[in-house]
Amino acid sequence: MLSLFWETLLLAIIGCSIGDLKEPATGFTPCINLFWETSAGRTTVGCKHECNETKQVTNPGRQCLALPLAAQNKAKYGVKYTCTIGECDTKQNCHPTDLFIGCWKG
Repeated sequence: MLSLFWETLLLAIIGCSIGDLKEPATGFTPCINLFWETSAGRTTVGCKHECNETKQVTNPGRQCLALPLAAQNKAKYGVKYTCTIGECDTKQNCHPTDLFIGCWKG
């Protein structure tokens, strides 16, 4: 019976601390850049990241991984893949090159 009391109390505390989920949190970035590990170090996937209707843009000429979203979602942690290296253009598109590199979801 005492356990039921503590479980109910804990549930009430969690429910009150969640607050109004319709309001966005403040002090946090709206999204994070997606990085994959490569044999040459951590590399950003793509050149732009759309989060909460905003775009975070990277510099033209920067190296990127030309990795489709479907591949990013289906990839398993700890499994090595071969990724295509790309280069960002002025319109924030990652253009694949003829270079490949070992990569894994990190």
